[in-house]
Amino acid sequence: MPSATEKGLMYEVDTEIGWCECMSGRTGAFCKHQALIYSHLGVGEFPNAPPIDSKGRYLLGLLALGDSCPDFDFFIGLKETVTEVSIL
Repeated sequence: MPSATEKGLMYEVDTEIGWCECMSGRTGAFCKHQALIYSHLGVGEFPNAPPIDSKGRYLLGLLALGDSCPDFDFFIGLKETVTEVSIL
């Protein structure tokens, strides 16, 4: 993947383990290079990608907000269909 800031600089991305040669990716973060591959090419099941479903968002909300976290329904996406609400 090309660098966004340095012309001619390329980063190698490993989609299986969720790794990129960029500074963020080397530390295990889900970087913009991985996000570009995931969103535009539909390649990879990045293990370090942020949650993109209502259950993942709700669990992160619980972790961050504790008792003041909104109900599960708050985290359901507009185009998301939730058939089973088994949170934990």
